[in-house]
Amino acid sequence: MSGPEDRPAGEAAVRRHGTTGLPPVSVVSVTRRNAAALVRTLSSLVGWARYIELVVVEGDDRRSADYAAVQEWVAEHFPRFVWSRAPDGGPYDAMNRGLMASSGEWVWFLNAGDTVADGVVPADVMARLEAGGDATLWAIFDSTTDGNGRAVRRSFARDYTEQGLRSGSYMACHQAVLTRRLTLANLGGFAPGYEISADYEVFLRCAREGPPLLCEGTLVVSEDGGLHTRRFGRLLWEKRRARRSLVDQDATDWVVDLLRTLKRMASTRTRAVR
Repeated sequence: MSGPEDRPAGEAAVRRHGTTGLPPVSVVSVTRRNAAALVRTLSSLVGWARYIELVVVEGDDRRSADYAAVQEWVAEHFPRFVWSRAPDGGPYDAMNRGLMASSGEWVWFLNAGDTVADGVVPADVMARLEAGGDATLWAIFDSTTDGNGRAVRRSFARDYTEQGLRSGSYMACHQAVLTRRLTLANLGGFAPGYEISADYEVFLRCAREGPPLLCEGTLVVSEDGGLHTRRFGRLLWEKRRARRSLVDQDATDWVVDLLRTLKRMASTRTRAVR
């Protein structure tokens, strides 16, 4: 077992533990002052321990007793883990820190509060990724968004088309996307300047590298109530910014995206998905 890395003051307090060797998947979990949500996420990953390197990015420079207890629990359940602690510039900055700290062939962002869906068999997920071959650079699974104990939105991999992604009518849940780590690193990770839609922007760049592997079956349950549900105008502006910088888009595309997004947001608030 390797010891902690010493870092100068002001840099991320990164500690890498566990066995050596390249893990199939690095799971990056970003958290800030919400140890209870992190515990829910990590508890859903215990059955994955042999397949993953766990990378926890704690966005605070003040160590709390709650997080210290979580780290002790992690050491007991995950043979490979990295713990990084330092102030960050927001969720995407923290996710980039997790990307840089990871070493797996694939990287999967499952932030505090998000959980692996019941019944998912880790070996089956690994087999699907391997079946895609070396040409597969990213993979999309089905996902469910949970709000107050009920499914309020579902995203299906089978609905993906490149045109749908380019127009903004299709949006994968980033918790249900696995990307080859080197591919994402070579693309520069999540772009700065985005507060809500850096994941959408990076999916557009991934699509230019090659089509995703589409995998049916719900992989994750993500928590509802993120920034995208509270800052609707910013969401639309950032998605339009991403498309204008990466794809050709006319005014009609923007209006269509606006109408579809309004419909999706209204549906989220008025009914559960059955």
